[in-house]
Amino acid sequence: AEEAVRHLDLAEKYESQQNWAKAIEEYSKAVELLKLSGLLSLHIDDINERIVHLTQISQQEKALQRKEVEVELSGLRDEAFHFLDKAKSLEVDGRYQEAISCYSSAIKLLEQAKWDESLLGQIKLKLEKLVDIFKQQQIMAHQRALRAEQAPIKVEKSFGAPETTIIPAGLDKRSKLRMEFETQKRREEDIQNRAFESIDMGKNLLEEKNFDVAKSKYLEALDLLRSIGWTDENLSYLYGDIDSVERQRVAFEKAESQKVEQAARATPQTVTSETTPQKEIVPEIMDVQSKAIMKYEAKKRREDEVQKKAFELMDEGERLI
Repeated sequence: AEEAVRHLDLAEKYESQQNWAKAIEEYSKAVELLKLSGLLSLHIDDINERIVHLTQISQQEKALQRKEVEVELSGLRDEAFHFLDKAKSLEVDGRYQEAISCYSSAIKLLEQAKWDESLLGQIKLKLEKLVDIFKQQQIMAHQRALRAEQAPIKVEKSFGAPETTIIPAGLDKRSKLRMEFETQKRREEDIQNRAFESIDMGKNLLEEKNFDVAKSKYLEALDLLRSIGWTDENLSYLYGDIDSVERQRVAFEKAESQKVEQAARATPQTVTSETTPQKEIVPEIMDVQSKAIMKYEAKKRREDEVQKKAFELMDEGERLI
């Protein structure tokens, strides 16, 4: 009986520490000892009830912990799937380095989420292949750069009839500088043309009420123009286009909703009556857009003139030397 009391004291101590398993163990030992002693038998039922109660508490806590773990794992999986979707999109666009980063992040999250090893292995294999492709691209780009440096450079004289002169690479820094400038200029023009194509596609899609894709085309154009130095002032018309997409979406959805409501309330006579056509909402931004483009083109012409003058002064300086 004294040994049973000692176990009861230990059980209460563990219970105060919320160590339910140890408390249940000590209560069970106390019950067995009390049965053997034949003393304090009236308390055995109370102790058994306490054991049942603590068992229920322990089971509830374990269930709650399992649920919390599942919620955490679910959150990790959702975040990983977001990275996987982004990685696939980047891969389609040829942006392999960014795609590799997204795949790596997804793998780390899925490992934490205890994802199926076979499925995880497929993603890892995909990542390895993508890394190989990216490395091959880097090697090819490096080889192209070496060939470009070693290739002869064609330069046209500034005055008189065009005359082509072959200058070995690395021997004439002025010519190399001029070539780099022309290359950069062509690149900017190409990016600008791609941006304007995206804007035109966005307008066509907007007319077709394809609002999501239209907005994505405007955003694509925005990124392209920013990459070649267009400022927010130059891009103000494009911001207006993007805002216009949302306004037209809201107006279109409202008009469609009204049509549905009118059709639901209409009688047979009113159904056949003529309806007033919905006024098409067209963004009035063409003038602003044209001005922005003209302003940017004027800026580029000034830069070209300054560059041309600089090369002429360099030519004159070399002749004087």
